[in-house]
Amino acid sequence: MAASDYYLVLNPDVTLHPDYVYYLVQRMEQDASLGSATGKLLFKHSPHEIDSTGLLFTKSEEPSIAGPGRTLPCGMKREM
Repeated sequence: MAASDYYLVLNPDVTLHPDYVYYLVQRMEQDASLGSATGKLLFKHSPHEIDSTGLLFTKSEEPSIAGPGRTLPCGMKREM
């Protein structure tokens, strides 16, 4: 079994921003109370539309997808 401070789990069709891992680890290092983190998933065919921003869990621990169908705020750029 591999030992590491962090594990990155991705689907095979994901394209990451070149600095994605750097900023994710930087944020995790700033706050020891964080147990996991994710970025925004944007549609490739519609790069200003959010597919998901991760999972939300209700008090009953039921997961739901956060952020689907929303658009990025005006002026934000999707960089690849």
